[in-house]
Amino acid sequence: MKRVMLAAVVAVFLPITSSANDLTGRFGMSSATLSSLWSGGSFDADYNTTNYGLTYSFDNGYSIDYSVRIGEDLNSTDDVSEANGFNRDDITITVNRALDDGYSVFAGMIDTEYTIDLVYADLNLVFSETIETDGFFIGGSRTIPFQSGFLGVSLAYADLDLTLSYAGNFSANFPDEGGDGFSFGLTYAQPVAENVILNVEYKNQVFSFDTTDDEVSGFGANLVYMF
Repeated sequence: MKRVMLAAVVAVFLPITSSANDLTGRFGMSSATLSSLWSGGSFDADYNTTNYGLTYSFDNGYSIDYSVRIGEDLNSTDDVSEANGFNRDDITITVNRALDDGYSVFAGMIDTEYTIDLVYADLNLVFSETIETDGFFIGGSRTIPFQSGFLGVSLAYADLDLTLSYAGNFSANFPDEGGDGFSFGLTYAQPVAENVILNVEYKNQVFSFDTTDDEVSGFGANLVYMF
């Protein structure tokens, strides 16, 4: 049975550094939901991610951000098989340029990979399916002062390529696919201690490929340390 599953996520970068601190590091957790509808079925997963990141800011208004999100399965369902394992990793590199009045523009690259362990009992098939997406994104953001912190809003567009591979007692060859879509981010940052910021975020991404539509949404919190 032909089965194609696709997913992608774009991490939206919102600047949280000040001109007095060149390097920041962050650590946090998020709760995320993946919904994928493709030509041969559907897949849904609820999972947690552990978030890591480093940002370096330059004096000329530019900054570069490296972000890693490692996902762990909580609950996943598949409408044509038993999905008994799921993991997902997201890596992004973002270059941001701060403008006047709280506006910023950014661009970067993303590499996302997730693997699903599947069982088709009626066909005596046990195998794993790995979906890797990579590409580029571009977007803009606005930060708004709010009490002692700030509120940030961002929107990004992504152009992505997808590769599908298998391991186990099932194999198939599918051509690489292209896709694109948009990502929306909402962030609130609040100082909680000297050189420490609490960053609460919501993200939603919707992407379309040749044979599927995907949506990923998540809510999380990160602690940011300003070195």
